[in-house]
Amino acid sequence: MKNINLPKLKDAFCCDNLFVGTDVFGENLIPNITGNDKKAIKNINALLATRSVRHNMDKIVLFHGTAKRHNISNEGVKRTTSKTKRSAQSRPGRVSLSLYPDHAKLFASLGYPDEEVEVYAVCVPFFSLIADTDQLSNRRRALTETGNAEMAHNIKNSLAHSFLHGSGAWLKRDVEPYEVRPLSLFMDDDND
Repeated sequence: MKNINLPKLKDAFCCDNLFVGTDVFGENLIPNITGNDKKAIKNINALLATRSVRHNMDKIVLFHGTAKRHNISNEGVKRTTSKTKRSAQSRPGRVSLSLYPDHAKLFASLGYPDEEVEVYAVCVPFFSLIADTDQLSNRRRALTETGNAEMAHNIKNSLAHSFLHGSGAWLKRDVEPYEVRPLSLFMDDDND
């Protein structure tokens, strides 16, 4: 099994105030199975409030998966358009980013089922992220269908809920080439 080499990843983006998605939120990302996630949402909102102001240069590394044939290193990641949309879930004008590399790879595999896919580390300022309302809608629908309508009702269209219940966020702009690196450059073999 392989692990992400975090020091190597952070060095590649040359940023003093850099956080990798799952590091910054820690245990707050573990959903409470009873549905009482108010404390986690409060903690995530507090973290976002201190890091999401425009003058703050704190950045977060999230993950994006796509077909390997795309020239991401030179062109960056372009927002989805109605012509490039690969699923009913894709929203034009957005780039989908995940907290987890495995999720990014899964979504890429669904969008490009007959192609080799690549996962990229994407480094963007916190303030440039917005809630992925499609994933939040999916989560609410799944909870309602399994008899958890009250828990579904408590999921709001906020960035904190997007990270906790949708495992990611959207970017309303293209990802520039200097903001993206192939994740494969930062993988180490796990000797455990």
